[in-house]
Parts: sequence; structure tokens; C-alpha cells
Amino acid sequence: MCSFVFLLSVNRRLPAFLLFSKVYALAALSDHADPATFHIVRYHQAWMEDDRLYIQTELCSSNLFGEIEHSGGRLSEERRYKLLREMLLALEFIHREGMCHLDIKPENIFVKTNVFKLGRTSRRAFTDDSRIF
Repeated sequence: MCSFVFLLSVNRRLPAFLLFSKVYALAALSDHADPATFHIVRYHQAWMEDDRLYIQTELCSSNLFGEIEHSGGRLSEERRYKLLREMLLALEFIHREGMCHLDIKPENIFVKTNVFKLGRTSRRAFTDDSRIF
């Protein structure tokens, strides 16, 4: 299994629920058989070490910036429709789970084996106002 580990420096003054909200969101969205989850970067595990939170996710080959650069600065019309469709499937699934992604941008759209995936969930939130992360 190829994977990617990213690191978050921990601010000890933050409440635990804020600290682990990213982990919770990733785990909750990765634990489904719904085909829409194929368009969300998969979570594998997380751990704390020396005041740092490590989150291990699936390894993707590039992000949307890399895809655009590789295609000469512009995606084909067919590729743009594919991107739009797959991001809408991911967002529909996230919203159905009662969450929303608050940081959608090219750096957070990844590509793996010709599939676009929404990731880098640094700002996911529950839509219930009392549980915003």
C-alpha cells in the first residue's frame, strides 16, 4: 500500500475535539462502500508523536496544478467535465454525511490513476452549527 503522511504541529491550547477533527472527518468519510468515496483521498491512520499529529492518507500521483501543467496549461473539455463530475460526486457524498469542505482549491484536488480526488481536509466542518471544526 502506498501512502502519504502529512504532519500538523500541535497547539496544546486547542481543545482535543478541534485537534482531532481532521482525523475524525477523514475516518468518517473513508469508511464507506459508496462509489463516491473513490473521489475522496483515503485515510489510513493517525498518531501523535512529540506534540505533532501525523495523518497517513493514500498516495496520489499529482494535484490539479500538476495536471494542468502536464497538459500544457489547459485541460481538455472532456477532462474538465470529468473533473467537475468527480468533484460534484465527492461534494454530494460529503454533504450527505453532514459535513462540508471549506477549502476547495486546485492544491486540494488530487489525481490518482486518472481519477480526481478531493483531499487535504484541513477545513472540514459538520453542518450542525454546534459541531464546527
